[in-house]
Amino acid sequence: MVLNFHTALSGVRAAEYLISTASNNITNAQNPSYARQRVDLSTADYMSREGSLLSQMGQGVEINKIKRIVDNTIIEQTRSELGKYSRNESLKGILETIEISFNEVGESSITKLTQDLFNSFEEVSKHPEQNSYRVNVLRSAETLAEKIKEVSHSLSRISAEIDSRIRVKLGEVNELIRDIAAINQKIGESSSDNPNALLDNRDKLLDELSEYVDVNINQGSQLNDLEVSIGNTTVISGKDYNLVDSKFDIKSDEWVLGVNNIELTLNEGSIAGLIQAKNDILPDYRKSLETYTETLANEINNIHREGYGLDGTTGKDLFSSTNSSSIEVNIELINNPEKLGLSKEEGVAGNIEIAQELSNLQDNKVIDDQNLQDYYQEFSVGIASDLKNIKHQTDVHRNIHNELEAHRQSVQGVNIDEELIAINNYQQYYQANLKTMQTVNQVMDSLLSII
Repeated sequence: MVLNFHTALSGVRAAEYLISTASNNITNAQNPSYARQRVDLSTADYMSREGSLLSQMGQGVEINKIKRIVDNTIIEQTRSELGKYSRNESLKGILETIEISFNEVGESSITKLTQDLFNSFEEVSKHPEQNSYRVNVLRSAETLAEKIKEVSHSLSRISAEIDSRIRVKLGEVNELIRDIAAINQKIGESSSDNPNALLDNRDKLLDELSEYVDVNINQGSQLNDLEVSIGNTTVISGKDYNLVDSKFDIKSDEWVLGVNNIELTLNEGSIAGLIQAKNDILPDYRKSLETYTETLANEINNIHREGYGLDGTTGKDLFSSTNSSSIEVNIELINNPEKLGLSKEEGVAGNIEIAQELSNLQDNKVIDDQNLQDYYQEFSVGIASDLKNIKHQTDVHRNIHNELEAHRQSVQGVNIDEELIAINNYQQYYQANLKTMQTVNQVMDSLLSII
C-alpha cells in the first residue's frame, strides 16, 4: 500500500530536530566559541525493486547529521593574526614600561640631569673658591647618579617581571596542551560521528593557545586525529602530547624553550614577545645605558684626577663606582667639598683649567664619534621609535584580527533573527506533517471500514 505513516512521521522527526537545533543555536548566541549548527537532510529512498514507482517517489526525509557551520581557512587566519597581535601587544606593554622608567620628557630625565651637571662645572669655574658652588657640583652628580641607578634597577625589575609572566604563561600553555589532548581522546571515544560540543570546546582551546604561541594544525582523516605543532615542534598528536620545557640560563640571563630536548622556536604569540623583550630588547637597552654611564663617569674621573683641591688634594675620582646599577659619588668629596679637584696647579685656587675641561667634556666625541649628550639622545629616541613602531604594528594586527574575527562570526556565529524566523518555518513544517498523518489516518480508517 502506498499510503503509510512513515513518510509524514519522518517529516515530524525532522521538524523536531530542526526546532531543537535552532533552539540550541539561540541558546549559544552569546558564545563566541560556538559554531552554529544545521540539520543535514536528504530524501529517504524506498527499498523496493528497481524501476518501481515507489522507488521513484521515495519515502520521506532522512536526517543525515547535525553539522557545524565553520570555515577552517578563516579560523586558521584568525588564529595567526591573534598570535601576531598578542606578540606585539606584549612588546608594547614592556616598551611602555621602559619608556616610563627613563622618563625622558620630565625634568628628572638623565638628559636634563647630565646637562645640569655640566652646567654646575661651568658655574663653579666662575667661583672656584666658594664651597657653595662646589657643593652644587656634588649634588648635581649625586642626583644624576641616583637617577641612573633608579633606571638601572627599574630595568632589573622589568626583567624579573618578564620572567614571572613567562613562567605563568608557559604553565597555561601546558595546561591547554593537556586539555586539547584530553578532548581528542573524548572525541575518539564518542559514539557520535559529529560530537559538535567537543569540537566547539577544542576550537576554543586552540584559539586560546594561539594567543600564547604560534600554532600549526594538521587534521587527519578522523576527527580525533589532530596534530598540533608549536613553532617547529609537534606537541599534540591525537591523545598523546608533549609539554613545553622552560629553561632559564642564569649565566646568559636568557630563556630557552624546548620540547623533548628539541629547542623550540617561537615567532608569534605573547610568549614570543616576552622572550624577545627579555633576550634581546632589554639587554640592548641595558648595554647602551651601561656604556653611557661608564663613559661619563670614567671621562669625568680621568679629568678630575689631574686636578687639585683647595687643600692640595689630587688624584681623586669624582665617581667611586662607574656601573649603572651602583654608580656613586666619592663620599670623601661629599664630606669635604674643598677636595673637589678644579685647579690644574697645586696651591693655585684661582686656576680653573680642570673645571673648564670638565665643562667642555660635554662637547667631546667620546662614544662612537659622538658626544655624551648626542649618544644618549640617539639611544632615548631609539626607545621612543621602537615603541612607536610596535604600537603601529599592534594596531595593524589588531584591526586585521578584528576583521577576520567578524568574518568568522558571520559564518559560524548565530543570528537570532534568522533562527527565530527558521523556528517559525519549522513549526509550520511540523504542523503540516502532523496534518498529513491525520489525513492518512482518516483514509486508512475509511478503507478499513469498507473492508
